[in-house]
Amino acid sequence: MGMNLLIISGFPSKAKPWTNPFVKELVRHLIPKLKSVTVVSPQAFVPYRPKLPYKAVQSLSGVTKDSTVEVLRPRYPAVPIGRVGSRFRAIATQRAHAHTTLQCIKREDLEFDVVYSHFLFRSGYSAIAVGRRLGIPVIIGCGESDMRKHERPYGITRMRRIAGSADHLIPVSNSILRYLTDTLSVPKEKVTVLPNGVDPELFYPRDKERARANLGLPKDQFIPIFVGHFNERKGVGRLVAALKSMSPTPKAIFLGTGAFPPPDEVVLFSGTVSHDNVPHYLSAADVFVLPTRAEGCCNAVLEAQACGLPVISSAIPGVEEHVPADVGILTPPDAVPEIAQAIRDLRDNLSLRAEMGLSAQRHAQHYNVTGRAERVASILMRAGGEPEAVAGVGP
Repeated sequence: MGMNLLIISGFPSKAKPWTNPFVKELVRHLIPKLKSVTVVSPQAFVPYRPKLPYKAVQSLSGVTKDSTVEVLRPRYPAVPIGRVGSRFRAIATQRAHAHTTLQCIKREDLEFDVVYSHFLFRSGYSAIAVGRRLGIPVIIGCGESDMRKHERPYGITRMRRIAGSADHLIPVSNSILRYLTDTLSVPKEKVTVLPNGVDPELFYPRDKERARANLGLPKDQFIPIFVGHFNERKGVGRLVAALKSMSPTPKAIFLGTGAFPPPDEVVLFSGTVSHDNVPHYLSAADVFVLPTRAEGCCNAVLEAQACGLPVISSAIPGVEEHVPADVGILTPPDAVPEIAQAIRDLRDNLSLRAEMGLSAQRHAQHYNVTGRAERVASILMRAGGEPEAVAGVGP
């Protein structure tokens, strides 16, 4: 019999390969367990401001066949910042997202047994709308970096209504679990914590000397690496400030894109690469640094650990529960001097760096994407009334 699953989420593309690669990994591991998986990934555009640089977004519309799954990319109108109040803008854009998703499903004449969304907003709201229209269960993965960021644009009442309408929620951390149960009043029996997972067949340590030679990086230099968006939350500017405060100033690898690219004086490499190439850059580095202000369960942190890197990150709930003391050094996210000192400590103490790297690799084994996909599939099958054995998941 089997299950037909709809996933509503951002999804990697040729134009934006960095968009939610973890969703693609989940899809890849779910496909063998289900009858079919289809992804709807709505793309925003601003209809009355055609001069905005939306070519990359527009090029994504339509139906594409990823190497693993069919991805539908309908376009929906988004209200730009500054036009109206933030709450009206957020709700209007959210409703457009849901309407476009429903129209896409109707146009393609698609039928599903369960709908899954990876985030509460905007895709979770749309998943609830689809579930009501089709009369199917709704499962929402809560992978947000900070659930509180939704409070101002959507309001607590709306958030409670949407979270409470889901048949089951899958937060990626205990801090999100507490928010769902304490703030949004979701019953604990409707929630299962599943941290993100890493593919051990892709993320494992390569020979450092060979990795550096292949990437054209200096053989004997101490190299930190940053992986994430170049924005305030992820802390690329704070890392740059920490590096500049050190003497001599280390140069680092920066994998990402965004409004605040690092200056050349601290850069060995800066830009986006395919997800398959990320472990090669991680293997070429000595330490992973991410002075982030908010995380749910950061894939980049887990992937760095799987490649045997010590982690320097932030003493915040979404990081602390995934980075034990023997794996890395955690500092206040805005404490540039402490970030610099942590980098200095691991630069100068080779034995500590090696010990933490080995501990990181062992710790990452607890975050296997295959095991996570099996547990997600089990939740989906129970919600859809299918025997779990159909999903290839044992008791």
